[in-house]
Amino acid sequence: MYTRQAMQVQTDPGGGQDFDLRSSLVVLRRRYLTIIVVVLVVTLIGAVTSYRKSPVYEATATALLRPGAADSVLAEQLSSDPARRVKNEAVLITSASTEAEVMRRIGTSGGVTVEGGGQDDVLEISATANDPERAALLANTYVEAHRDLRSEANREALDNALRQVQASLEATERELRSNAEAITVLQQRRALTIDPVAISEFDRSISEQQQVQNNLTSNATAYSNQIGELETQQGLLDSRPPIEILAEASTPSSPLSPDHRRDVTMYLVLGILLGLAVVFIQENLDDTIRDLADLSAAAPGLQSLAVIPSQGEGDEWSIRTATRPMSHTAESFRALRTSLEFLALENRMRTIQITSAQAGEGKTTCVVNLAVAFAQAGESVLLLDCDLRRPRLHRYFGLDRHIGFTSVLLRDRTIDQVIRTAPQSPNLSVLCAGPLTPNPSELLGSAAFAKLVHDLAAEYSVVLIDSPPVLPVTDATVLSRLVDATVLLAGSGTSRQRRVRRAVESLRQVGAPLVGTVLTAAPHEVAYGYVDYGYIGYGPVAEPRDEASPPRSGGTRSKSETAP
Repeated sequence: MYTRQAMQVQTDPGGGQDFDLRSSLVVLRRRYLTIIVVVLVVTLIGAVTSYRKSPVYEATATALLRPGAADSVLAEQLSSDPARRVKNEAVLITSASTEAEVMRRIGTSGGVTVEGGGQDDVLEISATANDPERAALLANTYVEAHRDLRSEANREALDNALRQVQASLEATERELRSNAEAITVLQQRRALTIDPVAISEFDRSISEQQQVQNNLTSNATAYSNQIGELETQQGLLDSRPPIEILAEASTPSSPLSPDHRRDVTMYLVLGILLGLAVVFIQENLDDTIRDLADLSAAAPGLQSLAVIPSQGEGDEWSIRTATRPMSHTAESFRALRTSLEFLALENRMRTIQITSAQAGEGKTTCVVNLAVAFAQAGESVLLLDCDLRRPRLHRYFGLDRHIGFTSVLLRDRTIDQVIRTAPQSPNLSVLCAGPLTPNPSELLGSAAFAKLVHDLAAEYSVVLIDSPPVLPVTDATVLSRLVDATVLLAGSGTSRQRRVRRAVESLRQVGAPLVGTVLTAAPHEVAYGYVDYGYIGYGPVAEPRDEASPPRSGGTRSKSETAP
């Protein structure tokens, strides 16, 4: 009824996107412990790694590049582009010559970077070291060594220029003296000549020599002025070096790295991402059936008849439909009964086999509670325990397992002697397995057993058969040929999709009348998620306390049933 309607809504392909989001949230909630463990482990590793790192300190010195005069002899050593000049200075500071000078001064070097300070003529020299004082010493030594090297290079350039200008001045002065002597000789010779033509020629030569003398005098004056400028620059070089240290590097108070807060935060984020990846990888590799979507994927073409919630802790052999009839578990078994009644409207179903792919999926608990649910509805019900390898049905009713249908097949007892009435359920009869036999499959496949099932189906409204699991033995497939309907159970969190798929294939190969599946031991968020009205709010506010357990000895159909 409502369970089947909710299942149709849940499996509606039109809601694919909502289902994907909901499935992701369910996966995260189901495997949140894995995420927590991964996050804690990764964060712990990151924290330990961060705190085990050696601290690295950084100290920074700031220097100003002084511009040179356009007419200075040093102007040719400087780039006309200020940005390029900063780059060139950065290369020079980290050059081998500067490093060698630093090594000579303090016996160590390296670990220095140079960047522009946000202006075209400012440099920031940063040094890193494991000791804060060493970092400051490195930065200061590098900038001082570079300043001194540049000053020395400029001084050498000025000295060379001064020597060249002085040499040029001396050569000019020699030419002046030689030319003056030549003018004096010409003037003397003119004074001794009376020939007008010769006098005119001497006057022209003297004029030319005086012009040369004037030019040489101008050159000598220029050289003298240039020598004065060079000497002035030499005097200013010590007081105004080409690089001015604006701020010396101070000893850093805190390390540059490791940044414990940043490292832990980074590893925390990495742990969350890794945890999510691990969870979804596990989910894709894990074929455990947890909800109806997994069960539908493992058993395609079979409708889900009901979802049985996990019973939690308590008496393993308690029958919830009898002891707690208003509980959610009892209601889920009534929903399963209703689903089977609807199916019976189309096809006759008097013998119903309850089986599973493997052991431990709750088939015996399910068949017992389902039988009580049918009996509570007024049906005449027979519970038949056909698990001849691990019979468990008798424990729920406190009956003797050795009194069962195998005794009838072996002709040790009659059918009336082995069928017993369940305590407090007059409509429910129980037929236990009886003495175990070495060949259960052959016994269940015999004509005598087939006739027994046929006779019981004619006498009772519903015959529910507790069957062995499908995969370990062939008993379930043999039984499936004798029943009107086969219901396959899968335990939430315990069943595997591949095993359920194999069980469905095995049953279909023998023509078993599979009518649907049931998900058992489902967590509350899975079980109650398929209820349209929200049973928790729709039902009673509080469940009644557990009633007294039924008597551990079964009733009898007749006086002859207790005969030895």
